[in-house]
Amino acid sequence: MNVHLAVPDLLWPDRDSRAAADPGRFAALEMLLARGRRASTPVGGFEQWLLAAWKTTGPASHALVADGGVPGDGWWLRADPCSLRLNRETVVPLDAAMFELPRTEADALAGHLNRHLGERGLAFHPLQPERWYLRAEAPLGEHAPPLAVARGKAIGVHPGAGAEEARLHALANEIQMLLHDHPVNEAREGRGEPPINAVWLWGGGRLERPTVRPFQRVRGQDPLAAGLALGSGAAVLPLPEDAARWLRASGNEGVELIVIDALRAPAAYGDEATWRERVAGLERDWFAPLARALRQGRIGMVTLHAIGAASALDVETTRQDLRYFWRRLRPLASYA
Repeated sequence: MNVHLAVPDLLWPDRDSRAAADPGRFAALEMLLARGRRASTPVGGFEQWLLAAWKTTGPASHALVADGGVPGDGWWLRADPCSLRLNRETVVPLDAAMFELPRTEADALAGHLNRHLGERGLAFHPLQPERWYLRAEAPLGEHAPPLAVARGKAIGVHPGAGAEEARLHALANEIQMLLHDHPVNEAREGRGEPPINAVWLWGGGRLERPTVRPFQRVRGQDPLAAGLALGSGAAVLPLPEDAARWLRASGNEGVELIVIDALRAPAAYGDEATWRERVAGLERDWFAPLARALRQGRIGMVTLHAIGAASALDVETTRQDLRYFWRRLRPLASYA
């Protein structure tokens, strides 16, 4: 069996940071990186990496399927609730990694938007409290960046930055005005919690079935990966706590994708301490057991995808590769 590990932000995105210069030493991870065959692939972030793997478009519609929605032939966008925080002269979007949003509040806010915007053919579907979808009659938001990419960074315009359609910006502004003084937000601010004063619109498109099935099984919590797997006929399975549990539960044939996105939020918000702790946890729970299983011949190949904003470092490592001791181990930061 061959296993692929997709790990966004395994390489710290800020090269000038101390975390990038000295993130610690991780023997198993460094061995997989040093001994395997490395290649760099241009990508536009994790979501684009997934779409390229399945050779399709329209990320919102695929994630919608994973969340239990029925896209039909409609045009869908992700409409992720967020909190815009004013930071001097810039605005910084925060996502659900930085706040809790109960189901009752999500339903109330989405219902409020539907009452005001429904006449224009716009319908918000809060399938998950932290993950909403917007059905639109006309295409928009196809090129807007995901909230997972924009969060924690200063933006010069309102949600939808980077989208080609000016309508997206206008709609985002209108949504902000509708949410500004909603009772839910007044209550949240009264409790000292961030208001849900915007939605981030991105991923627009219609459902297009994947043209390939690159993996027989997909494990993880990412809805886009799950939706793409379902569309291609692959099995979608829960993510075990560690590689030992995965090895006991997995079959011994086929190609499997494991999505581990625990590093994305701390990397996006510049939380070096949490990022370091989680890399150490991945070394203990995943990289070391997988390297051991590879050496024992329990799995045929480990392919690690360290996915960044601009490119992915892809490393294929087999049992034979582990014997190439002259390929010296290097610190993780040296691959950034």
